[in-house]
Amino acid sequence: MVSSGIFLDFGLSFPTSGYSNVSSFLGITPTISIGNKFIFTQPVEDKIGIGMNVTWLTLGVGVKDGYKSIYFEPLRFGPTGCYAFNDQMAVDVFVDLMPTFILNGTFNDGDDAFIDAGFQVVPGGRFRYKLFSVGVELGIGRVTGIDIDGNYTHGTLSILAPRITAGFKF
Repeated sequence: MVSSGIFLDFGLSFPTSGYSNVSSFLGITPTISIGNKFIFTQPVEDKIGIGMNVTWLTLGVGVKDGYKSIYFEPLRFGPTGCYAFNDQMAVDVFVDLMPTFILNGTFNDGDDAFIDAGFQVVPGGRFRYKLFSVGVELGIGRVTGIDIDGNYTHGTLSILAPRITAGFKF
């Protein structure tokens, strides 16, 4: 259970964004992520591992009231720790840094779309049983938006994105 490997996670995110004290729920967002867990050291053999998470790509699509958001989050990474209860169950904790790109708009003829870009810090945890895992995480960050035509910038938004996951580690 305390070993390096590949993971595939499916998730539901519940993102909100906003300025100062005004926030807006952006809709339930299904996501998919693929990455690697690298264990560098095991201070207690077969029980505790310390290493790094590297998520190569996370994609998500959200729709709310005709407004669409496409999430593209490449190369998320950060430290991870693992504790194995036995040879079939383990708990992972992590804190990742995640660049975030969001394409937003209604995508109807004549409507402008815009891109938000920024970073999130994502603390979280997973419970693993054999190959299966379930987890929770919380993306906290800021993005700056720009109209795709380059006509204007809508400023900096705060992002809060809780996410639940289910997946596999091989």
